[in-house]
Amino acid sequence: MLSPFTVGRSGRDRHLRLAVFWAGIGAITSLLAIPYVLDLFSAKLTGTHLPLPILFFLQAVEAFVVLLFAVWAGLGTGSKVGLDSPFARALVYGLPRPPCSSKRLGVAAALGAAVGAVMLGGERLLFMPAMERAGLGATPRIAAWKGLLVSFYGGITEELLLRLFAMSVLAWIGWRLFERARPAPSAVVYWAANVMAAVLFGVGHLPAAASIWPLTPLVVARVVILNAAGGVVFGAIFWRWGVEHAMVSHFLTDIVLHVIFAG
Repeated sequence: MLSPFTVGRSGRDRHLRLAVFWAGIGAITSLLAIPYVLDLFSAKLTGTHLPLPILFFLQAVEAFVVLLFAVWAGLGTGSKVGLDSPFARALVYGLPRPPCSSKRLGVAAALGAAVGAVMLGGERLLFMPAMERAGLGATPRIAAWKGLLVSFYGGITEELLLRLFAMSVLAWIGWRLFERARPAPSAVVYWAANVMAAVLFGVGHLPAAASIWPLTPLVVARVVILNAAGGVVFGAIFWRWGVEHAMVSHFLTDIVLHVIFAG
């Protein structure tokens, strides 16, 4: 019987087809994000020398290439520490589908919605009053339909990069450096990898914030703390149930932030 991590008739595939699958979907989500990106970065995009269709085509190609490497590396290291994309793996390689619990899926979705509510509350009750006192202004209003489209990018592509890639690699490094004698990483290693990936997730939102505000310590704290808090939840879900459940959770968070409470 084939291991879920060693697929293909010859056992030589080494996650490549699954990496291509996710890279293709990630490239599509980068195109879905275009209306939101046009609103958020309109001033910078008008200064480019390339026509916008060509610019966004190149962006999709770049997303595919980056994701192909990142997902392949994440699957390779994740296979050694028990982190995976089990449902997409079963689909791509024709393996038996893992047990699918509607309760587990509902928990992931509910946690995502709760994360969105907590992030929204933290922003509006803690950070925005301080930012307004500092003369930094409010978050731009962007149409809910554009928020819906960009939620697919957040839910899928960001989880591929920050959980399937970054968290898997960090957990593998931590295991190899500090717990090599153990057959698998301890919970300490998983949590450390989760927190580090979550901080990277928060830092990754700073370029978007810089298009709205100057990156003062207050703005950096707002962006990193709120997003990292959500990232820890998504990482815990990824660890326990696989990246697809983390995607559902992240997607619901973005729906709360960018659709239900758009602007």
